[in-house]
Amino acid sequence: MRLIVGVDPGATAGIAVIDANSITRKVETASRRNFSYSDILEWLSEKGEPMIIATDKARVPLLVRKVAAAFGARLVNPPHDLRLAEKKEITSTYNTKTDHEADALAAALFAKAQFSSTLEKVEKSVDAAKQGIVKKLLITGQAANIETALRMIEVRKAQKIGKERHKTRDSLISRLMKELEDARTRNAVLEKGLAELQRAVQKKKYMRNESAVMTQLRKSIADVLGEKNRTIKALEKIIAGEYIIVMAYSDQLTDEEIRGKAIILDYDNDRITRKIENAGAAAIITDFGIVTSLPLVQKRKANIRQAGKFLVVERISLEQDDKQEFVAWLHDYKEKRKTEKIS
Repeated sequence: MRLIVGVDPGATAGIAVIDANSITRKVETASRRNFSYSDILEWLSEKGEPMIIATDKARVPLLVRKVAAAFGARLVNPPHDLRLAEKKEITSTYNTKTDHEADALAAALFAKAQFSSTLEKVEKSVDAAKQGIVKKLLITGQAANIETALRMIEVRKAQKIGKERHKTRDSLISRLMKELEDARTRNAVLEKGLAELQRAVQKKKYMRNESAVMTQLRKSIADVLGEKNRTIKALEKIIAGEYIIVMAYSDQLTDEEIRGKAIILDYDNDRITRKIENAGAAAIITDFGIVTSLPLVQKRKANIRQAGKFLVVERISLEQDDKQEFVAWLHDYKEKRKTEKIS
């Protein structure tokens, strides 16, 4: 909840918080002897997010400045010290326990009145989910108008998604590097075992033919070694960004598992398409005319291959997809769907 806060410092300090919603009369006050700066910050943090810190004094007390700075909130003070009669009139419809709480409440209500038109305009023209942050951007001076505030929200959202994707990619690379190191270690053991086996065979020159068991063992080790080498090469190309891991969509996949992958989608479903987009997939591979902001690749042209234990597709093949041909294919697909519905 976004808050407007009044602070009355002193040996006994008073605090009042009110909801920044223009039509809400929700108020909470407190006063305490030796109400320290850290105690005030803790108390306010439990109530919500202050966007205005107000005082009833024309000359702002140091404690009030410090509280406003701590929350990055707008500091509001009257042009003159509020007189007792003014404060009583402002708080006449509210009940407070002490004079300190009444002074703090008067400061908060005075500040709210200064921004009432801004608060009402936001509540009339902005979705409820975004009203709080838009109010804060306007009141703290970070945005000059509602349109600018909404653009700032979208930019910050995109930046946050970008950071999360970068963090996820780093995490994926870290896991792949560990798996690569483990694979190399296992390969070294297998290579050592194969070398020892070959030396043992060489020592037994008197044997004209190796036993069937020995032959099969050598073949098994060589097969495993070849598979591990292919997996290592695939991991190196995935880490280098040349390959993208391909996974078939299922409801059990988490956003972490989808992020950065090329997802095979075998049916047309808007909800699932949005889920794949929001999870940060690299592309969608499908034979359906899906509408998406992600790169869209026809399944028959995706050139999916097995690389070690991974299914992968080359990143360049996604980037070089013939968009015009795909648009024509999408058009044909939609026409076909229309024909099927008519028949």
